[in-house]
Amino acid sequence: MKYNKRGISPIIATVLIIMITLSAIAILAGFLVPFVKNSLQKSTECAPYGSYYIFDESFGYNCKDTINNTYFVSIKASFDKELTKNVDGMKIVFNEESGESRVIEIKNGSASSLSGGGVSMAGDSQASLLKLPTLGGAITYVYNASAGEEFSGAEVYPVLKGGRICADVSESINIKPC
Repeated sequence: MKYNKRGISPIIATVLIIMITLSAIAILAGFLVPFVKNSLQKSTECAPYGSYYIFDESFGYNCKDTINNTYFVSIKASFDKELTKNVDGMKIVFNEESGESRVIEIKNGSASSLSGGGVSMAGDSQASLLKLPTLGGAITYVYNASAGEEFSGAEVYPVLKGGRICADVSESINIKPC
């Protein structure tokens, strides 16, 4: 008995391998291209905000009142209207010599506090709502440190509307006694 063994011709096998390879590439590209595109967009999202918030030295603040254990920081916003549309708030980070830090988040309408560990705006004798600096404007914030907190520096970061904190682009200062 003879068995009639028939295989696939080499040409058909080559065409099938090429088609399977192209299909695999198309499926991978469908996942990888959007992933890479979103990753690149997120990685460059904060680039224009490098100096959106700066510490304003013209008011003579950016210092600590050692008697009352309060810290004053004057923060100025950018003049760029397009960037302002995407900013939702800011984070001020007070740093201790030991490496410990205290993070304060400020958004328009967030509550201020005159108690220990609270933040308010300078000249605001009542605990009212906090505001962000307007286009090109500056606001001095007062942080009422809790007992034992001793900060040597501060940093400020913009917070974008999507919730992204642009921590890679910060402005920093050393805090001196008032």
